[in-house]
Amino acid sequence: MRTSFPILVLALAVAGCSRAAPPALVAAPKVEAGTVCPPCAAADLPAAATSVGGDVLAIINGVALTRADVRFALRNRTRNNVPATPEQEAATLEQLIQRELAAQQAVRQGMQADAAVLKDLAEIEVQRSGQRRERLADLYFRRQVLDQTRPSDAEVQALWDREQQQIRTEYHVLQLFGRDEARLVEAQAALQRGQPIGGIYVKLTGAPDLGEARPWDLGFLKYGQTPAQWREVLPRLKAGQTSELIRGPNHRFWVIQVVEVRVNAALQLADVRIMLEEELAAAKRELVRGQIETKLNQTAKIERAPASAIPSPPPAALEP
Repeated sequence: MRTSFPILVLALAVAGCSRAAPPALVAAPKVEAGTVCPPCAAADLPAAATSVGGDVLAIINGVALTRADVRFALRNRTRNNVPATPEQEAATLEQLIQRELAAQQAVRQGMQADAAVLKDLAEIEVQRSGQRRERLADLYFRRQVLDQTRPSDAEVQALWDREQQQIRTEYHVLQLFGRDEARLVEAQAALQRGQPIGGIYVKLTGAPDLGEARPWDLGFLKYGQTPAQWREVLPRLKAGQTSELIRGPNHRFWVIQVVEVRVNAALQLADVRIMLEEELAAAKRELVRGQIETKLNQTAKIERAPASAIPSPPPAALEP
């Protein structure tokens, strides 16, 4: 949802004037015109916000506007992370002052109880709550998982000893890729019959005349340069052989054909250590995260609505 700037300002004003209860439960305040909204009086603000200075750039009827407010208002007005000029910041502060005055007057007239405003504020709160949840969960898992998933030198050495032949092997691969499983099955059958892959590629993708380009030819691929779903398939293919249909996430499908296989005997552990460390860490992260989630669920009290009360999710969008 895209929230208009005035609604955001009014959201801040309502939040500042309704600390005791959520917006839906706040009665319209009865305040005489020209007086300060009592909950917004300076005495209700933190001590640091009772006077202008530092990060507090202005105080309007007891409500502080800070540098953070100005930066937030400017976030979509500057491009490529170019800092705002002092003139832009000053002009933005003046705009915020005028918007704050109008928002406070709206509160005095009870407009924070308007149904449309309450709906917008509720959606803003859902977004804020969701962002908080995601940030804290990410931080928790990152700290918990990273502490337990750093591979040891012995683990890296063991992976090298076990897989060094495969790690040193490079494959010259031709690829057909798409999201329509039935069409990829047909393409695989045509490739098995010996039809040129270039013609199959053009028919599959609808690509125009490619001239000398060969987008299906991936050249030689080293260990770690292929999708994870290829890892078990490639070692079984000899030069000239074609794979069965390979299924990946998000409706991805591949058919691959190996042109040539070669072994880089000069490759040593030091050349691939960083890659192997990350591969081991990724596998351990997935395992440890699953263990943590299981423990969290076992120790939590969770009450779920009946399945019939939960709306079905919309179809997942296809990633490019």
